[in-house]
Amino acid sequence: RKSNRHILKFNKDKTYAEKCFECSSKTLTEFFDNHEVKASDFDLVYFSHSPTDFGDKLKKWMNLPDESYGEIYQDGEIHTAGIGFSLSRSLTRIKFHQARNILFIAVGSGIQVSLAWYKNRH
Repeated sequence: RKSNRHILKFNKDKTYAEKCFECSSKTLTEFFDNHEVKASDFDLVYFSHSPTDFGDKLKKWMNLPDESYGEIYQDGEIHTAGIGFSLSRSLTRIKFHQARNILFIAVGSGIQVSLAWYKNRH
């Protein structure tokens, strides 16, 4: 506490981004196997923006073209809310409405991984 302000500091393990990626890739592999799909079946992918290196590792692993990923919210590290901000910027874009299969990948403390498959039936 400093002059009536509260300051909250987080210490992140140096391997946190790598651990998030490892958990996510394992979860995705199980998801793909269970649903008999592969990364290339998804037209659009939204993923957590935090930790910072997570998205780059995930994109390399999924090996999809750059245009297959939702636009990254660039105004700071906003953790799990990043997917929502990216989605809000996409709702008016043709790419979102033309996509048949959209995958959401969220990773957070714990480490917890959540996936959602949106099927656009237009």
